[in-house]
Amino acid sequence: MPGASAFLLLNLAIIVWTLTSALEKIPADISTRIMISKFQYLGITSVGPLWLLFCLSYTQQEHRLGRTAKLALWAIPIITCVLVAINEHHGLIWPQVLAVSNVPGSPLVYEHGAWFWVSTAYLYILLLAGSILLVRAFVRYPQIYKRQSAIILVGAAIPWIGNVIYLLGLSPVHGLDLTPIGFTLSGMIIAWGIFRLKLFDLGPIARTAIVEMMIDGIIVFDAGGQIIDINPKAKEMLDLPQGLPLEHSEQALVQRWPDLVEHYRDVPQIQTEIHLNSSIQRDLEMRITSLQDQRGGFLGRLVMLRDITDQKQLEKLRDILTQTIVHDLRNPLTVISTSLEILRTPSLDGDSLSEEQDQVLEIASVNVQRMSDLISSILDISRMEQGSMPVRRAPFALAILATNAIDLQSLLADSKNLRLENNVSRDLPQALGDAALIQRVLQNLLDNAVKFTPDGGTVQVNASYQPEEHQIVVEICDTGLGIPTELQPRLFQKFVAGTHSRSGSGLGLAFCRLAVEAHGGSIWIESENNSGTKFVFTLPAVVLEPA
Repeated sequence: MPGASAFLLLNLAIIVWTLTSALEKIPADISTRIMISKFQYLGITSVGPLWLLFCLSYTQQEHRLGRTAKLALWAIPIITCVLVAINEHHGLIWPQVLAVSNVPGSPLVYEHGAWFWVSTAYLYILLLAGSILLVRAFVRYPQIYKRQSAIILVGAAIPWIGNVIYLLGLSPVHGLDLTPIGFTLSGMIIAWGIFRLKLFDLGPIARTAIVEMMIDGIIVFDAGGQIIDINPKAKEMLDLPQGLPLEHSEQALVQRWPDLVEHYRDVPQIQTEIHLNSSIQRDLEMRITSLQDQRGGFLGRLVMLRDITDQKQLEKLRDILTQTIVHDLRNPLTVISTSLEILRTPSLDGDSLSEEQDQVLEIASVNVQRMSDLISSILDISRMEQGSMPVRRAPFALAILATNAIDLQSLLADSKNLRLENNVSRDLPQALGDAALIQRVLQNLLDNAVKFTPDGGTVQVNASYQPEEHQIVVEICDTGLGIPTELQPRLFQKFVAGTHSRSGSGLGLAFCRLAVEAHGGSIWIESENNSGTKFVFTLPAVVLEPA
């Protein structure tokens, strides 16, 4: 999680500093205690760079320093450690070290040389730079993050106050460095921040302020399913109090929408529409996305909500208008179709139509039939959306339906030199559903595949049984040009047709989706540009009782 690795290393450096500071107080000769102090500098010199790296990582500002700059941070610490190791030869760190008294274990007073002040100044510069990053975060971001950054700042300030007191010679005991004592208090405060304020949970301090102003709702859940961030728009959409503290948002969400939370609690990724019955009727488009770290580990989930209430109302008005037009068109089409049949019937006096006239009437009849089929599709989709179209469930053999659908496409496939492959085994368990509806689904998907596969290509119908789910998975694969990624999420909506080579009324795939969902299954697309398309849908299988 952001900043955790640098924070761990920072605390290891502090442990070295504190432990060696304690060991330096043991009753021993001065040379031994000075040797321990030299090891203490391994921790002291590491604290500054690690503090800055931690602050950069925690506030997501790591891009400010490149790899070379990060390595350069360690130049002065390395030089300092080398000078400490050979201090007896130059005295740049400690020109002189004396004991306060002759009492064993009494504090040592270290006289500070020129390089000591260079190292100390460098340490404070890094401390200041990291603290500025946290102060900026404290000022700019929401309340929960202000508390997190405040905990870090307070925890960091205590040992450095002790260090300043020591450097100014104001320690209550002469020569006593209060910095390690400060680190003890600092560790207790930051530990409280980690466990109480979830210091290293998914939401780092440096989330952009624009999230607060977005017109879309955003909720972030950690790996345990707890809400760690929610913006005002999401609270508005879900009818949650705006002033509600973050730690109470999850409980409020469960109380307000228990069914919604339960249904999508463990869903890692989905895009769907939900309807909320609150003080204001609201339709939302919800997209759930898994969040992962750099190693692919699961961090949590991001939920994005978009208000589509106005869009749904417009769709309802469009549907009403469409149904009205469709109903009004059926009678004129019936009259036109009957009239065309009469015209094609030979008259009693033996007069017949010329070949050209007969072709014109044939074209007219075909187009009238296409319009009639389109009207039927619109009415069927409308009835399925309203739940008024019966689904007659009964066991059926999917292999027979696949054979029938392929036979209907054979003439067009032959004209394009396409190879149709029926890979549906007759040993496949029977599916449970309305065979007539599923036959239409197969015909629509195969018609698309044959129509939009270039000459010489291949179209396959595959099916497999998943015993764990008691379902059959059906695949219609082609070797066509594929479907653009940006179009795929909308392709199963009404009146949405493909671009380039894929075009049509935009109703066939909408019908397929509704028919499959009416059976309790799901349908989706797997496709990339210039790599073919695979339509996949699932159907319930007949569950056979053991003999």
